[in-house]
Amino acid sequence: MLAELQRFDADWLRWFEAEGIAPLRVRYEDLAADPLVQVARICAALGLVMPENGELKPGVAKLADAVSAGWIERYRLELRSSTSSVSAR
Repeated sequence: MLAELQRFDADWLRWFEAEGIAPLRVRYEDLAADPLVQVARICAALGLVMPENGELKPGVAKLADAVSAGWIERYRLELRSSTSSVSAR
């Protein structure tokens, strides 16, 4: 699964490069920590004016429970496994 996601990411990066597009990267952690700053970045990248009310309330809560902790651990294990198999070549 990790290898497939890495291929998808690489495919998107190649497409952006071929089209001459510099993608705006928005990390989930940054968006969760300070939505106003990230929405301002997105608006600026799109050439839009940030709404003036200055208050932004996400429609959902940050997901950080045992299930997401398990996903993180699985990702890290798969990442270690994939990088160790690459370095062993």
